[in-house]
Amino acid sequence: MNRRFQASFTIEATFVMAVIFWAIMIIIQAAYNLHDETVGAIILHSAVERLCHSESENSDEICASIKNSGVRPLIWKDYEIQMDLKGNMLTGKKVQAAAKGGTWGLDLEVKVFDPENFLRLISLLNQEE
Repeated sequence: MNRRFQASFTIEATFVMAVIFWAIMIIIQAAYNLHDETVGAIILHSAVERLCHSESENSDEICASIKNSGVRPLIWKDYEIQMDLKGNMLTGKKVQAAAKGGTWGLDLEVKVFDPENFLRLISLLNQEE
């Protein structure tokens, strides 16, 4: 029952194992990148929604609270959010936001939810008729 394998089998096996480990490493790295992109987008969307619907918080407070929270991407060393509130009462306000981390970036522009101003403008139009 003593069988001997030739040396070429062990060399081929090492090459096959190296390729398998390399493929597993690439798959794990792609999974981490996908996780970080998803977490980054969710953090940006939640910050924009907080700014759109909040009457007491400004963009600096929201960005500071996000940095202090424990929710962060895993492999990106730096993740930054910038948000600005633009527009006026007549044309409508918009939140312009951008997030960057690693080589990934996302830009958003969302209209601010303001039903009181809409009702005021509609009542103004009704009074003119």
